[in-house]
Amino acid sequence: MSIRVDRHIAVAAAAVVWLTMGVLTGPVLSVTPLRVCSVAGSVAALAAAAYEPLIWRWSSVRRLTGVPLLAGTWRGTIVSSYVHRGGAATAPMPAVARITQTGSKITVTVLTAESSSRSSHARLRRLPDQRWSLSWFYENTPRVAVRHRSERHCGWADAAVGGAGAGLVGEFFTDRLTRGEVRFDEWSPTMYATAEAALRAADFQAPRPFADRRP
Repeated sequence: MSIRVDRHIAVAAAAVVWLTMGVLTGPVLSVTPLRVCSVAGSVAALAAAAYEPLIWRWSSVRRLTGVPLLAGTWRGTIVSSYVHRGGAATAPMPAVARITQTGSKITVTVLTAESSSRSSHARLRRLPDQRWSLSWFYENTPRVAVRHRSERHCGWADAAVGGAGAGLVGEFFTDRLTRGEVRFDEWSPTMYATAEAALRAADFQAPRPFADRRP
């Protein structure tokens, strides 16, 4: 199950409602049913347009869909198998993942002190064990000062989204034939622009990506 939502479905549903009301009112249509149909169609169209940027985020809606709210900045660590020129291993690196999310799209930007990467394609889907998986292809661009030992590269990452407080935990592979692990255990609703700002910030908390189920 992915998070794609086709707004055309809602528009089509509004058209069907309008047509059905017209048939039920008979060959001579009064003004009132037409106005009701027009209002119903407009409301359905507006709801379809508002779902993508806004309505999907509502807790009441996410209780039904189960979709996690990941938008914001996540803070954690990246561990890579990459070996620098000269044979030096890569130490675990503090990192942040900045995630933007709508009803059908999601993007992931990972920032460290030495590089930044942005997803070219990302997908959020439900796993058979009821967790969710966030996977993305990315291009990593190291800062100019470190490109003598770390080149630009592409890769793929996949992280599972567990329950409350579980964070994002997964792995990645690159075209440099390296691999590693990602772990983001803290979350903030603030969209930080740099790793330095996010790593210094005090507003991070244990993540709660899922809407609470009412008893």
